[in-house]
Amino acid sequence: VYFRILCWAAPFSVAAAALSGFFAGRGRVWPVMWVNVAVTVVHCGLNYLLVFGAAGLPELGLAGAGVASVVSQALGCATYLVMLLAPGNERRYRTRSGWRPDRKLFARLARFGVPSGIHVFVDVAAFSAFVMIVGRIGTAELAATNIAFNINNLAFMPVIGWLGGLEFSDFVAGFDHWIAFILLALIGGKMISESMKDCPSDRAAANLLDLRLLTLLAIATSIDA
Repeated sequence: VYFRILCWAAPFSVAAAALSGFFAGRGRVWPVMWVNVAVTVVHCGLNYLLVFGAAGLPELGLAGAGVASVVSQALGCATYLVMLLAPGNERRYRTRSGWRPDRKLFARLARFGVPSGIHVFVDVAAFSAFVMIVGRIGTAELAATNIAFNINNLAFMPVIGWLGGLEFSDFVAGFDHWIAFILLALIGGKMISESMKDCPSDRAAANLLDLRLLTLLAIATSIDA
């Protein structure tokens, strides 16, 4: 049920990705970030309201989670469209009045985009077919498959973080040292505050620390830093 409802969000997700390219392609990543934050907040709120039936709304369970996804994605798409058609973009880029088909430009885009699109389509179609087949086997098997895919997604997180760092490096270069200072001050203050608390269980745990363990912790902290 959830997957069938979630399929209705696909057009909005594709349209939102295309519309966000208007901002990301010009280096304006902050509007994209804030739209994604707003979509996430709305998604979480609707999940709570529709899954558990809060605020007088019907309790839909998994179906409610699917509806929340569709509504939040549609909201994100509509937000990008309103931003794209804003008067400022109209005056500078003629986003409303200057739109005309360009066959040569479209042919160039299709030349590079169609192979990439086919690749993504085959990838997503195979993934969807696999999930549907596993879902027919049993609920436990489907849950285990989803857990495995989520763990596999962790492999992409370092790359995503690296790309995000490249996008924001120029923006934070002027005050990055202050960010580091504030974060370290907060962490250090919390550690000092906790060290002043007299807790017998903490003292018992501290007695378990020997030189070998402290050495390993020091090496791990150095690598992390």
